[in-house]
Amino acid sequence: MQMYTELQATTPLVPKRSFVFLRTCKQIDQSTWVVADVPIEPSGNVGYPSGCWIQGTAERLSKVIWVEHFKIEHRSIPRKIYNILGRIGLAFGAERWVACLERSCERKSYEMQTLPGGNECDYEIRYMMLLGQRMVDAFCQIISPTIDDDPWSFVSGPKSLKIYATLRESPYYDDPKEMVIVASTTFLLREYSPEFVLDILGDERRRHEWDLSGRPEVLTDVGYYTTGKNPWNAISVFEIDESSGHQILQETSVNRSGSLVVWSVVKHRKYDGGLPCCLPLNTLSGFAISSKSLQNTRSRSDTSGGTFVTLGVQLRAVGIKSLDELDPKAMPMDFINKYIKETHRRVVHLLQKESACRST
Repeated sequence: MQMYTELQATTPLVPKRSFVFLRTCKQIDQSTWVVADVPIEPSGNVGYPSGCWIQGTAERLSKVIWVEHFKIEHRSIPRKIYNILGRIGLAFGAERWVACLERSCERKSYEMQTLPGGNECDYEIRYMMLLGQRMVDAFCQIISPTIDDDPWSFVSGPKSLKIYATLRESPYYDDPKEMVIVASTTFLLREYSPEFVLDILGDERRRHEWDLSGRPEVLTDVGYYTTGKNPWNAISVFEIDESSGHQILQETSVNRSGSLVVWSVVKHRKYDGGLPCCLPLNTLSGFAISSKSLQNTRSRSDTSGGTFVTLGVQLRAVGIKSLDELDPKAMPMDFINKYIKETHRRVVHLLQKESACRST
């Protein structure tokens, strides 16, 4: 079959790669399958035959051999500090895809434990897992925006904190006239390990120390849903204010290539047959955390190592009615620049403070 795909790294610094390719799947024997891709459209990113070999084992597990083979123009990786991730395979290589496959299969196995037809509790768990996945997918679109040939997309800031921002209409059917602004940036934390950064940024109890939303320090935990063996792999739900009917939904996902911490403010709805795809996520934020090397197995008490952190936000563009009525020069870049820079400052300050506390 003919397919189209876009490959992206967890940073706006590395542009998306687009490919059109032919995919074939073939069963070799009773327990072995081969999936092969052959690109058919020439571009600056040249693809070669790639794919994976999937073999069942006697322990009812799967052995996977993944081959990823393509050539990328060097100019398409603008930041020298990010080249290392491309070279070791954590940007677009087989190492990353296998890590993502492992995590996806694990998460799916937890979701399949609550198939339709179960009780109300099972439906609630399945609903939250589908909503959490949709939220993570939306976050990945935020951190890899389409900048080229878009009059509503802008790049600003110094090289150490380059900010990518786009103004667009809300993609949700029940808010068709609402405008949102999405922005992302990647920064390097040379002194801290990915585990240490995740330990701080993934802790909801400490969010008020860097979050600019003005939410209360104490939130009520009203839901927790496990999505994997790692204790970080979970979905959490927090009550902001019972009278407002709004909650914070957070999903944390960890695999060998890095971790994601994504959250959104959602309207509380009973799990009475409603669809997760219909719930607006116009206020959405998160972090993508990846190691500066393959050595991503340090303990939580070890703060060294070097970490890439990508911050992505989606906010309501208050006061902007439509793109037709807005001059591109009036893009609210000052607001989003201040928002990103202040969040970055608070995050760095919090990590420095916590590192000093753990060192004493």
